[in-house]
Amino acid sequence: MLATSRSLLTQRTLAIDPKFAADHGFAPSAKIGVDGRAYAKYGLGLPILELPWVGAALLISKLTGLAEAHSIAVVLSLLNPLLAALTSVIVFWLCRSVGCQSTIAIAAAVGYSLGTVAWPYAGADGTEALQPLCLALALLWLIRYNSGRRAGWLWGAGIALAYAVLTKPTNAVMAPAFAFYLIALCRRQKLSGRGAFLVFIRFAIPLVVCVLFLAWLNWIRFGSIGESGYNPQMFTHPLWSGLYGLLLSPTKGLVFYAPLVLLAPAGLWLMSKKYKAEAATILLLCISYLIINAKFFQWAGGWCWGPRYLAPVLPLLMPPIVWAGSAARPWRYLGVTLFIIGLGINALGVIISEDAYRGTIMHIYLPGPTGTVLVGSLKDPGQMLEIPVAEADVLPEFSSLAGHLWLARVVLDGCECDPETYECGCRSGAFEEDPKFLSPPWIRRHPEAPPAAPYGARIIRPWILHRLYRRMMGERPMSQSRER
Repeated sequence: MLATSRSLLTQRTLAIDPKFAADHGFAPSAKIGVDGRAYAKYGLGLPILELPWVGAALLISKLTGLAEAHSIAVVLSLLNPLLAALTSVIVFWLCRSVGCQSTIAIAAAVGYSLGTVAWPYAGADGTEALQPLCLALALLWLIRYNSGRRAGWLWGAGIALAYAVLTKPTNAVMAPAFAFYLIALCRRQKLSGRGAFLVFIRFAIPLVVCVLFLAWLNWIRFGSIGESGYNPQMFTHPLWSGLYGLLLSPTKGLVFYAPLVLLAPAGLWLMSKKYKAEAATILLLCISYLIINAKFFQWAGGWCWGPRYLAPVLPLLMPPIVWAGSAARPWRYLGVTLFIIGLGINALGVIISEDAYRGTIMHIYLPGPTGTVLVGSLKDPGQMLEIPVAEADVLPEFSSLAGHLWLARVVLDGCECDPETYECGCRSGAFEEDPKFLSPPWIRRHPEAPPAAPYGARIIRPWILHRLYRRMMGERPMSQSRER
């Protein structure tokens, strides 16, 4: 996506380096188009939003002599935290729009921003901060229209949903749930047929324009309006297995990475007593999004912290969550407890690098215990590929939670890696000989799979914490292991 943004800015084209057409093996980031050039399979929402940021970074690089890659990294590191902060503000107003007091709405915003995966993804370079913002805005502006009946709210909601689809086309699956809410609004307001038609037209026009634009884009790039660059026959994963994995599994389950969602069912029931249409819409939005991602062959989201694909619906769940949390004193205590648990879990995801953890297990291959999944081939659309499932997606001992906790103990033992020198070392000696490092959570069940040192990726993720750690240990506190 960054390559697409830079190419748009500097070359006025969507074409990117052909290397992206072979970067991920069976599911590359790009596909060769009908003109022989490579085009990214991902949506254009984030690349378009990044254009001024990339432009500022290139200008800073030119004026200061700072390396272009470093300048882009510094500037873009500000974008997703800003989007996450804006989403927290939208959560506040969403809660206010369904009858929550200001203090409760503030608690919801804090709970969302620090007690869920929104916090780790605020520091990642992906669409997990942009999608929630767009979807939360769409719902908020529809609710605002219900109370104010201003046509501008309808246009704004439609544009917000359209941009969510431009960012990730599968977000279109949520359109029927929003249409359901529009029907409920029209019935509640007792609109005439013409009035209801105008309501739907104002909301739908931005979405229709977006869908037509994406169809045209697919046609000129790949020769088919339905070809986006993704593998064919993607939704091959068993539904119930995907639902369990995304919601309840110890590897990717939402209840582990955002414990506050345990209050959502009770909150939806309580909220429906006064805001029936809003509660039903939130439920439909979440169900539709959950089902399509549960069927996706890479339902776990790949190399990521927690259920990445469910991050966009978390702002929508905060109103019912705080409705439950504010119902009675025991529920408030439970809500505070769940928030504290989520805060600790996601702090682990922020402090310890997922790249470092994945680097320790990327050489491990256990197709027997993990199983396989089928997906269509990009090279031969009529062929199905059998792909092994990643250990961190299905085996609890390989989960990111267990892995990050293990690496936290390794760091406390005085071990760290340097991404610039590609060296890893510990105060006590070579990194590969540290007892904590040699005792990963999976080693008893899989002694044949020892961890590898995460060369090239520091374990402590935030730069400022990494620098503080090095100062506490001394600038060169560690015995260096061999260079990679």
